[in-house]
Amino acid sequence: MEVLRAMRELDSGAVGREDIFRHLLLGGSQVSLSSVYRVITDLLEAGWLVREWSGGRKALYRLKPDGFDGRELRMACPRTGRSVVIDDPSLMARILAVAEQTGFDVGAGVTTIVFGDETGTVSGAAAGPKRRGRPGRA
Repeated sequence: MEVLRAMRELDSGAVGREDIFRHLLLGGSQVSLSSVYRVITDLLEAGWLVREWSGGRKALYRLKPDGFDGRELRMACPRTGRSVVIDDPSLMARILAVAEQTGFDVGAGVTTIVFGDETGTVSGAAAGPKRRGRPGRA
């Protein structure tokens, strides 16, 4: 449960496994990086966490919000790392309809619209590729 405590203490939204590991070490915990990876995987499979992907294709994790139905719309900037949840069911429905029409997998998960790339250049939007477990989908 140290990992859950660390995620609450970090309270910065989505965090990487290495960030959690570093926080635990700084707090005096004697834990290995592989143990943090294993616990995060177990918590994800148990439904306690939500996984999302950074612009750099790094998996980030956050505590699953109460009432989360497995579907979420987010805006993200890979340059700054800022990510915001958009709570607008009608917008979500329209985006998912367009994504489905253009061949994206619209199964349950996090749909992320990315503004700009690492250099700040606007490059379009991403609703997630067809393969599960890849950036843009949780």
